[in-house]
Amino acid sequence: MRDIFTPEPKRIAPVHSAPGFVKGSISVRGRKATVVDVRARFQLPVRGDAKLGMGVTIEHRGELFTLLVDRVCDIVCVPVHAPEKISNQNMSSPDAHWREMTTGVYTNIDQKDVAVLDVGRLLEPS
Repeated sequence: MRDIFTPEPKRIAPVHSAPGFVKGSISVRGRKATVVDVRARFQLPVRGDAKLGMGVTIEHRGELFTLLVDRVCDIVCVPVHAPEKISNQNMSSPDAHWREMTTGVYTNIDQKDVAVLDVGRLLEPS
């Protein structure tokens, strides 16, 4: 993770011929980042308000991506060991599409379950 910020919609430039979950591109600290709407990628309904939520900028394979999420609640450190594979016992009835975008779940991190996104799968065209 590189940055967390509230993106300004007018600063996102459209990207033609991009998958529907790509909102466009934005400059982050002088570098171009592709803006990915995680809500659209997970096939969730559009937010009820006009806000974009929060932008979380990550680097994947040398490229920057800003993931639009509803909110950032906390930043936690996770153990070095691998997360448990996701199963119906790990999470309370996650939908199959959601499960395919994650690699596993850490249980009892600060009294919560923390799912681990598979960034490569998240960024793949559908």
